[in-house]
Order: sequence, then structure tokens, then C-alpha cells
Amino acid sequence: METILIDQKDIASLVVQKHTEPLHRLSAEWGLLESQFQNKVFLVSGYDNDSRELHEIEEVGVFMENFNRECPFWLFFAQLDDTGSNAWMVRCLCATGQPGHDEDGQVVVLLDRDRYLDFMHWQLRHIADVVKRTGGSEEDVGRMLAGVATSMRDLMTTAN
Repeated sequence: METILIDQKDIASLVVQKHTEPLHRLSAEWGLLESQFQNKVFLVSGYDNDSRELHEIEEVGVFMENFNRECPFWLFFAQLDDTGSNAWMVRCLCATGQPGHDEDGQVVVLLDRDRYLDFMHWQLRHIADVVKRTGGSEEDVGRMLAGVATSMRDLMTTAN
């Protein structure tokens, strides 16, 4: 498991390529790409003293929109098994309004259904394209898409 640390300075100056170019290099050939499936945890540093959730910080949302455009298959790499591990990125792209709290005091973030479906369609389409482009079979495409879709469903059900 590899951690990709995105610091506040990179977010403020929109230094997206620093974080997306290594992902593009990993997508050069199927064997390398396959070995990195759900192997990255994306973390943000520099906002510990900010009381807002990451998706409420406008510059983080703008960074994620650019990140998503620059690497439209990043979800392939995102480790999605741990509650909340990479859910912040999806929240930045799909959240609506202010977070609330459930009966246990856990933060609950409402996702805009259409934005979430558009995001998932975008990611799954690009994941399928990159798997095919690198030499993955149709079976590989199906396996990877099913893995991402299942992990996202489980993560967002638990994390939200």
C-alpha cells in the first residue's frame, strides 16, 4: 500500500500533475497497471487546524476537479477497503451542502445523486479504456470494473 500525500501548497497552487503523472506512468502496460489496483491511499496535509470538512474547502474541491480531469481513472488506484480512506476525494467531487451527524455522532455527507452517477460513469469508462489500452482482456476489464464498483458501494455506504 502506498500513500500519496497532497499538501496544502500543492492544492493552493493547483500542482495537480505532480500527483497524476506517476499514475499515468503506472498505466503504461497491463502488468504494471494490474499490480497497482486499489493500492494507493490519497491523503491531504495542511488543513488540520481548519474545522471544515475537506469537501467544504473550496480550493480542495477545485484541486480535486482538476485532478479528476487530469487522471480520469484515478479511482482504479484508490484503496477503497478502509472506511473513509479515500472517500474524501469523492465527497469533494459529489457532496452537497453541509455535513450532518448521525445518531452516533458520526459525520454524514450527502452526495448529489447526479454528480455521483456522472463521476462513477466517467471513472468506470476511463478505467475500462486504460485497461484495454494497456493490453488487459475483456475479462480483466470486467473484473476491474466490478472490483471498483463493489468497493465504492461498500465504502460510500460505510463512510457516508
